[in-house]
Amino acid sequence: MSLKSLRPLCLILVFALTPDPVEAQESKIIDSLQATLGHVQDTTRVKVLIELCWEYRFSNADTARYFGLQALALAKEHNATALIGEALHTIGITHEAQGDYTKALDYELEALVIREKLGDEVKKAYTLNNLGIIYDEMGDQKKALEHYYRALDIFERNKLKAKIAGTVMNIGIVMKAQKEYAKAIDYYRKSGSLYKELKNELGEGACYANLGSCYLHLPNYDSAYYYSLRGSALFEKLNIRQSLPTTWTNTAIALDTMGRYSEAKRYLLKAKKVQESFGSKKELAFNLIQLSNLYLKTNSTDSALLTIEAAILITEQTHIPEQTMQAYEALSVIKSKRNDYKGAYYAQLQYNVAKDSLFQSQRTKQVLELEKKYQTEKKEMQLAEQRLKLQRNQWLIILLLVILLLMVAIVLVWRRNTAIRQQHLLSEKQQEYQAKLIEAVIALQERERARVAKDLHDGFGQYISSVQLYVSQSTEAWKQNASDLLTQMHKEVRNIAFDLLPHTLASAGLVPALKELTMRINSSNKIRIDLHANEVGRMSSKLEVSLYRICQEWINNILKYNNATVLNINIVQHETELSLIIEDNGNGFDTRVLEEGAGNGWRNMQSRIQLFKGSIFVDSDPKRNGSTLLVEIPMVADLQQVA
Repeated sequence: MSLKSLRPLCLILVFALTPDPVEAQESKIIDSLQATLGHVQDTTRVKVLIELCWEYRFSNADTARYFGLQALALAKEHNATALIGEALHTIGITHEAQGDYTKALDYELEALVIREKLGDEVKKAYTLNNLGIIYDEMGDQKKALEHYYRALDIFERNKLKAKIAGTVMNIGIVMKAQKEYAKAIDYYRKSGSLYKELKNELGEGACYANLGSCYLHLPNYDSAYYYSLRGSALFEKLNIRQSLPTTWTNTAIALDTMGRYSEAKRYLLKAKKVQESFGSKKELAFNLIQLSNLYLKTNSTDSALLTIEAAILITEQTHIPEQTMQAYEALSVIKSKRNDYKGAYYAQLQYNVAKDSLFQSQRTKQVLELEKKYQTEKKEMQLAEQRLKLQRNQWLIILLLVILLLMVAIVLVWRRNTAIRQQHLLSEKQQEYQAKLIEAVIALQERERARVAKDLHDGFGQYISSVQLYVSQSTEAWKQNASDLLTQMHKEVRNIAFDLLPHTLASAGLVPALKELTMRINSSNKIRIDLHANEVGRMSSKLEVSLYRICQEWINNILKYNNATVLNINIVQHETELSLIIEDNGNGFDTRVLEEGAGNGWRNMQSRIQLFKGSIFVDSDPKRNGSTLLVEIPMVADLQQVA
């Protein structure tokens, strides 16, 4: 896998609480704010703490959060709702800067509620934009676009060019993620023109960086290299260190495609150093994946393996499916190169898991439909004045059409409801027939078990007793051997008869029968079974037989496959429900094998439970020991104790 096969990095703008914070010297601002902090109180102190949180957000996110949390506590103490919203918003940005998107989302959603309540449209738009960024980073492009478009609508109504430019660029990033590269480039160029008009070099640099990223996908590596370097030059001029890793990494991708590996490696290592200093987990993971593939390309497999393992540790912390997928794909290739085919196979399995969680059907279609909806709504607003000038006869025509459509709709709904009712009745009859069929099959099985058990007990038992009588008249040595053999035969026949239909089940009920079953199994010393069934009374014979067969089948499976040493059976009978829980300490397993297996045991268990409108659930995992079977059955009147 080459570097160019991975997703290039994009720059997303986060709006400040103040209009253009990057224009001031960061260190001077921080010194001034800290000096001010020493002699201000109440809400003024809250504002200074929020400003400090903002200034530290990228250079030291932990320090920024320290000031932000102080501001939040103090704002709550003074019941300053607006400042609470600003503190939450800024703290959310510090978590986002470190790739902790779950916490960032929690803070920003709370801030959005407050700002909506206050009716502060512009600051609400700031939060909407940042929520769009977080959802995009988490891989939910649909929600990202929803929030970006809401923010853009507010900024356009308030004619805030700088904010329009930033949001337009972020929408371009989502378009690029959906592989709509032509649309993405249009958005980037529109954003870049606005920033150039505003003489905002930071915004220009971000647009150049994103254009470079987009051209990598077309692919147009010369343009990608050109725009990435232009973005780097502006960021270095402005000393925006947190943005440099993006353009350096994209420059490295372009250089890789040109075969200039040493230069590509130099840019990646420069980017890695800055990313580590800022604690940018997502960007660092991306860099490490790129660097690992570059090491592999230059036959440095040891360095490639160490680097990709470091990347995987980070992707498991950030929970970003796309990066996890890329990291395991790279690991699989590296393991194969090192002839570790078992490791390569495991890595490929992890890659498939990540891939399944990432690519959801209809995602691209939903995103494009959302964009179309936004454009349509915008055009409708522009035509609103023209629609107001329509003559009264047009309204009359519309009214007649609406009445006609309503009549058609009523007829269609009536026909649909009639079809649904018919289908429902048919479905109920089919279910009733299926239930009766299952009940008949199970009843037939139990009658056959009872017949065979009786034949074994009455027929073979008598024959064995007769043979023992003849044997008693023979010589001592022959008599002893034959007697032992017949005793074993008699014991085996009794065991088979017990398995088919224990007499205790019919005469004493479920709990005594299970006690007898567990006592027999415990005597083998292969496993210890503990039964807990206090205050469980008699039930209908059908239910008792079904529960006994479920226990018998599950215990046999555990003895056969799970290597368990301890097994617990718990039966709890409530007024309205009966619960059966079987737990063991054996090997875990993939529960899908129950549905996919060729045997009939699991299907028979399900069929028995369906007769009583109950449910059956298995909890197990091959990565941990132990498994649990849970059966729940509603205790309706006909299942209660029979006199």
